[in-house]
Amino acid sequence: MTIHWNWRIIATYLAFFSLLSFKTADAAQYILYTANINAALQNCGCGNMPLGGIDRLKTFVDLFRAENPNTILIDGGDFFNSYPYPELNQSVLDALELMDYDLIVPGEHEFVEGLPFFINVSKRLADRIILSNVNGQYGRDFLNLYHGNNLRLIAVLNRRCFDYIALPEQFELKALTGADIAKDHVSDYTILVYHGSIDNISDDMLNIAAPDMILLAHDQFFGETNIAGIRAIGIGKDGEHIAVIKIESGFTCDVTFEKITEDIKPDPRINMINQTFSKKLDR
Repeated sequence: MTIHWNWRIIATYLAFFSLLSFKTADAAQYILYTANINAALQNCGCGNMPLGGIDRLKTFVDLFRAENPNTILIDGGDFFNSYPYPELNQSVLDALELMDYDLIVPGEHEFVEGLPFFINVSKRLADRIILSNVNGQYGRDFLNLYHGNNLRLIAVLNRRCFDYIALPEQFELKALTGADIAKDHVSDYTILVYHGSIDNISDDMLNIAAPDMILLAHDQFFGETNIAGIRAIGIGKDGEHIAVIKIESGFTCDVTFEKITEDIKPDPRINMINQTFSKKLDR
């Protein structure tokens, strides 16, 4: 008996299984993490490398996402300037929107222009702001937790950050409680984004959140450290670095810190925001 092979069908099956094997082999999920950008629309052109800047940070993020679509972009807060500067902070808000973050944890800098500005920020960023320890009206406006791909994200803003920037009385921050955490949701990996001084991290908060990793903001700490036996990541300041966190099957984590250097081409849209802001200064 002669067997007749349909090579078109065989080629189709081989292509399908090759594609399936490729997708299964790289099942990693990525988190890109920034914090403490401090309104650095572009680098100052001074100091030592890396010099950072939102314009080059945007280019890095876009290129990374194009190669790794399974990526979540998170900011830990203090995106805006540390003192009132309406023209600059408005330009930074335009740039923040273009960055297309998936999740943003507000820091004290986000309140530097007062509550009306922060409300405008929250409206423009729609459902991207996440905060797990806020009461009242704003507790309903923001995401309390994030769940995705068996990953849980908890976000805490410590009220002790507000030593020189006033926290609006309508915005009530509280200690994290067990009621804030969805215990019935099964998550293989929990990340706590903590905006506050490392010295003010309480054992109660860590016991309630039970994180596998902590992403730090506010202190401008750079690098890795250990907090009560938990791996903690700090990203420095001014967009000089971005943390690339690779979470693989079995929830093993690799963390690298990528420098945002001058050889990265500035994003043209952020560059346009920079030029418009500079023209306002010249008037």
